[in-house]
Amino acid sequence: MCRDKISAAVSVMLFIFLNFNSPVYSEANLHVGALEIQPFVSVEQKYDGNIFLEPDGEENDDWITTTTLGIGLNMPLAAERAEDFIFEAKYAADIIEFWDNSEQSRVDHTVSALADFKFANDFTLKLEENFKKTADPPNSEISALEKRFRNVGEIAIGYAREKIGFDLGIR
Repeated sequence: MCRDKISAAVSVMLFIFLNFNSPVYSEANLHVGALEIQPFVSVEQKYDGNIFLEPDGEENDDWITTTTLGIGLNMPLAAERAEDFIFEAKYAADIIEFWDNSEQSRVDHTVSALADFKFANDFTLKLEENFKKTADPPNSEISALEKRFRNVGEIAIGYAREKIGFDLGIR
């Protein structure tokens, strides 16, 4: 069933990449007004000789396919200062499929957002948020995936002149 989902997702992404060749679409990105939409896809294949980190002689091996499907958004917050006031957001789904140990297969989700402001008086303000829903692999055949959420937010102000600058932030 997981392979069917991967096949369908890859087909959709290929359809998007191959069918947007109008003037709206340039450099693999879709532009809607000032909003730039950046779809992306990647496939990674790897072999792990000891997926459960067992001692010598007790290893379990497997092939692991990771398909990443995602979308990025990039948009200036003020048209007259497009390079100085920027908003970026990204979502990615990592579909991780174990070939022989399918009970270890999972989907990880990552969401991030950034608002970056550069003011005319050499001050900067950066607001950033990163969220990830993932799982730690088990350390033996009898343990389960350890699901976890990670959320990191950051606020930073800065000042930069020709040869000196500073940033002060909290995470």
